[in-house]
Amino acid sequence: MTPTAESVLGTFTECQPLFTALGDDRRQAIIALLLKAGGAASVGEIAGQLGLSQPAVSHHLKILRSARLLTVERRGTLRFYTLNGAELTDLLAPLRELVDQITSCADQPGADRDPGAGA
Repeated sequence: MTPTAESVLGTFTECQPLFTALGDDRRQAIIALLLKAGGAASVGEIAGQLGLSQPAVSHHLKILRSARLLTVERRGTLRFYTLNGAELTDLLAPLRELVDQITSCADQPGADRDPGAGA
């Protein structure tokens, strides 16, 4: 069944936290850095690698954590951040669904349009 415009909008809404988290180039750089590091990194390490202030990095990490893309582990006085590998598949599932819905709608042009509407 071809998704409706309403169902696509619903999936967009479900994806909003991910769009917010992933829509900033500095947060993308943090994710890339964590992927490259292959493990955990502290705020100071991330700030040093990306040339950002520690408060700026903390702000971006908070947004990534609120989207559940990162986990944090406390070691003494430091906190180390890692990608939330255990949940990434589930967290990214709505994005995959959105791509599938849009692709399906694009394959059926005009399926959800009023045939009497002008172009």
